[in-house]
Amino acid sequence: TDVSYGIFLGSPACPAICGGVVVGRANWAGTYGYDAKTGKTLWIHKLGNAPTAKERHRLAEPWLECMGFPLYRNGRLILTGHDRYFEVDPKSGEIVRQKKLGFGVSCFTAPVFLDGRIYFGSASEGLVCLDEKSLDLLWKAQVEQALYSLPTYKYSPIRSLCSVPVVWKGLIWATAQDGALYAWDPVSGERRERIFTGVPYIASAKVSDNRLYTADFSGRVRCFV
Repeated sequence: TDVSYGIFLGSPACPAICGGVVVGRANWAGTYGYDAKTGKTLWIHKLGNAPTAKERHRLAEPWLECMGFPLYRNGRLILTGHDRYFEVDPKSGEIVRQKKLGFGVSCFTAPVFLDGRIYFGSASEGLVCLDEKSLDLLWKAQVEQALYSLPTYKYSPIRSLCSVPVVWKGLIWATAQDGALYAWDPVSGERRERIFTGVPYIASAKVSDNRLYTADFSGRVRCFV
């Protein structure tokens, strides 16, 4: 399906399959919903394409600029980006609920859900934890200053955690651009581990067969048991 609108179409985010709807992203350009069987465009959110998009932009709600990975859960499309967390109806593209956080979340992260809490990375405040029911901010867990930053147009000091967190051994783990693998208590946000490798992480950690794997920016792969 053609989404060639001329600008900023790069995205590392794979599409999300949302109950018969395929949702794709393009950095700073928009979010797109297609019929999974036919490829027919169901909705597009990009600046200037529809009254709803224009109105959101006028109200300074540029959710269409989201950079996070789309996620489908319990019938809703889950998105992060700009300064917000979003839950969207995947069939219509309409926002069901959202949480304005007041700090940058525009990074390549995706939410992880555990025991009524939502965890995701941010561009400036490390790991973020929300209450799943109320969307209240429960805590933020800072990381150290980035050795290498994504997005690269932000300026130091940057304490970004632009990765997808994972659950392992009862803790929330995530790689960070400061060259470290972190672990936090999922309830309190207390830091339990900081394993410094000296090379920034761009890729997220993965868990398989009760082992945790990371790959840093030098190409070195590590396995933790």
